[in-house]
Order: sequence, then structure tokens, then C-alpha cells
Amino acid sequence: IMANTTSKTAYDIAKSNKTEEYKHPPIVMDMVIAYKNWYGMHQHLPKLFRVTISTDMLDTLSQCIEIAVLVNFNKNANDNYLLQNIEKLLDLRGKIELLKAYAQISWEMKFISHGFFAQYYERLEKISKQAIAWQNWFIKKKGADG
Repeated sequence: IMANTTSKTAYDIAKSNKTEEYKHPPIVMDMVIAYKNWYGMHQHLPKLFRVTISTDMLDTLSQCIEIAVLVNFNKNANDNYLLQNIEKLLDLRGKIELLKAYAQISWEMKFISHGFFAQYYERLEKISKQAIAWQNWFIKKKGADG
């Protein structure tokens, strides 16, 4: 059986880059800050809202962090990963829009202050713009490669 030498897995890339330090992109750090901010607010929300929407927001933020870390880890992999990363970033963008909607519900129900809402929504907008730029980078890379 002949080995496929043209495509690399994430493991191959990680193994070949042992000496390079892995760094998270700014989008990950912005999501960590968003998580910490919402977590600090979470405990002060009414119980019913906290155990439903607010808990879902924390879970969604965790999923967003996971997507961004995995996309960043696979950013230099083969074409299959390029397509997967484009799809994952589209999913990430949808999740960010969901978080914006939930934050707006929280604000309209007067569970969070105007100031907190404005600051939190602005951070989510920043994350959304980074995800769009990142997705466009992968689309351009895919176009250049194939």
C-alpha cells in the first residue's frame, strides 16, 4: 500500500512544528474575555433566566472558543481542512449572532445594565468582524490553492 504523502493531518503538522510556539489568535482572547464578562453577570441574573438562556450563552461561548482554537490549529493543513474551516467559521458567526440576540433579550428584560449591554455587544461585534475577516482569508487561500 502506497502512503499518501501529499496531504498532512493536523497531527503531522503539529509533530513537524514541535519547536514553534502555539499562539491563540486575538479572536480567542476576545471570546475568553466575553466569557468571563458574562460569567460574572450570570450569577446575578434571575434564576429562571440563568438556568435557561444564560447557561446556554456560556455553553455557546465555550463552543465558539473551541471552534476558533481548532480552526487556528488547522489553518495550514490540506484543502479538506480549508473547507472545514470555512464551514466552522460560518457556524461560529451564527453562534455570535445568537449571543447578540440573547444579550439583547437580557437587556430588554432589564436583567443587565445599558453599560454592560453596550460593552458586551461591542465585544461580540468585534469578534464577529474578526470571524468574517478570518473566513474571507480562508476563502482566498482556497481560491489560490485550487
